[in-house]
Amino acid sequence: MLDLLRSKRLRLVMTALLHIAASKRAVSGKLLAEKLRCSRRYLESDLQAMAQCGLLESRRGAHGGYVLARNPQRISLLDVVQCLAMESGDETTAEGCK
Repeated sequence: MLDLLRSKRLRLVMTALLHIAASKRAVSGKLLAEKLRCSRRYLESDLQAMAQCGLLESRRGAHGGYVLARNPQRISLLDVVQCLAMESGDETTAEGCK
């Protein structure tokens, strides 16, 4: 898990969460991938993991995307790290991202 703390993957997910928290509406995976200069497919897998852990909500439809599932003050770095570690077996690579 210590490698995950230094990973580009964690930085990307945390940056995505900050973008989502700053938005007044749902943010699409496509828009986040463009902002982060990352493969949408790669990023979406981590965003879906965040949704499965209860950190994000995934909304479908024309105005769909991702929103925080709870108050940003109630989401810790540890929550994110544990979610990523569970999702991937502690994989730390950020393939498909610049």
